[in-house]
Amino acid sequence: MRLIYFLSSRIIHFYQLRNKITYKRTLKAILALTIIFIFLLSGNNRLLAQNIIEGDDGDIKYINLSVITQFPESIEFNFSSEKPLPYEVLTLKYKILGTKATQVESLLINQYESLNETIKIKTNNSESYIPPGAEIEYWYEISTMRKNIFSSLKKSLILTDQRYDWKVIKNQNDYIYYHDYDDKSAELILEKAKNTYTDMSELFAMKSDNSIRITLYNSWQELKTILPPRSEVQENSLITEGMSFGDTGVIILLGNKDNILGVTMHETVHFAFRNAMGSVSWPIPAWLNEGLAEYANTQSNGNYATILAQAIKNNSLFPITSLTTFPGKPDDVILAYGQSKSIVTFLIKSYGATPFQELVENLHKGNHIDIALKNAYGLNRFEIDNDWRESIGAKKIAPIIKTSSLPTSIPQSIPIPSNPKTFQIPSKNSNSEGSSCTFRSSNSSEIGLTGGLLFLLFFHNVKAKQRTTKTNKVNRKKL
Repeated sequence: MRLIYFLSSRIIHFYQLRNKITYKRTLKAILALTIIFIFLLSGNNRLLAQNIIEGDDGDIKYINLSVITQFPESIEFNFSSEKPLPYEVLTLKYKILGTKATQVESLLINQYESLNETIKIKTNNSESYIPPGAEIEYWYEISTMRKNIFSSLKKSLILTDQRYDWKVIKNQNDYIYYHDYDDKSAELILEKAKNTYTDMSELFAMKSDNSIRITLYNSWQELKTILPPRSEVQENSLITEGMSFGDTGVIILLGNKDNILGVTMHETVHFAFRNAMGSVSWPIPAWLNEGLAEYANTQSNGNYATILAQAIKNNSLFPITSLTTFPGKPDDVILAYGQSKSIVTFLIKSYGATPFQELVENLHKGNHIDIALKNAYGLNRFEIDNDWRESIGAKKIAPIIKTSSLPTSIPQSIPIPSNPKTFQIPSKNSNSEGSSCTFRSSNSSEIGLTGGLLFLLFFHNVKAKQRTTKTNKVNRKKL
């Protein structure tokens, strides 16, 4: 700054001597140099970043970034530099491809020391779980307090379980990771997933342009260590054969099962249904989500017909209104799956695809399930439940009648019983000590008779005193 001031003054002085300009013109020259100086000062940090930090490839040249995955616990982003940086804040940004949210982690930069910082992202808890096979896009920004920002290029990584040597088969934007597994079988699984997604897209009348990302494990021992937290009952009693992770397109499968293709279809439907919902954030009712997944599973081995027949006989079917989420007990879960599949099959087979598409479209718009069903089928959940029960020969459920609450009683100022029959005489067997006869006023609130009589006597005495006082005043006026 001092240098610019010195040079400016020398230039003006020289210009005055050579050209003998007026004082007014000198001020104009100073104003022009001041504007140039402010422009250079405001862009100083940006120019410094571009000249010192920006490399030929457009990335940040003097910041080193290494990414280390500690699967399944975390991902570490290690930042370092050989010399201090003229910036104050470093911000890591990342998102799981397929999702809409961008996650942000920031740290402060010491401008007097070389950069050596780590940002760790947890990947194995319920709040920030990232499944294997997810593709993560990441980049970082450095900025000053004046908000001068320089951004790096975006890069991506696919999170994999480092315990195994993975092979990968790609089909356009879709892929499957697998290890120690037959290549043709893995290829068939990916093909089945793509076909199912296409079929569901046609049923929903939507575009099918989202990527499918499958990771295949060979045993329950391999798979259970990477699943998100769940209830202890389910952990000890149920073996997960597959799981879909919403918008991410990630599908985890257990490959050592005979029904692997059926599980593939089931989980792919969940992915397709989630995509059909668009920006709607609340979950799809379980009976609809799981029922549709089993409807599309042409290789289901759930023995649902036997389970349903037993539930019909025992009158133990769940009301559809209780299947927004599934129960926790394993036996109840299996019945819930079978019942949900039967309900969805009934809707599609009895009414056709068009009302079902209208149902999906209504849910996509954010309508509640009852409103969506009413708009699509002209029926609410209770009515659909009974229509379905009638179709399978099950006992219908009675409507739930909500009784209105009784009005709040209003105390009476003078509680006088209008009907002698409202008096309640204490029974002979009751203890007479301390008891009193009670009556009910017209608003059904019990009032003690003794208290009522005392109140009447008190009211009578007050009125008598008022009359006496009034008489005395009149007499005094006459006098």
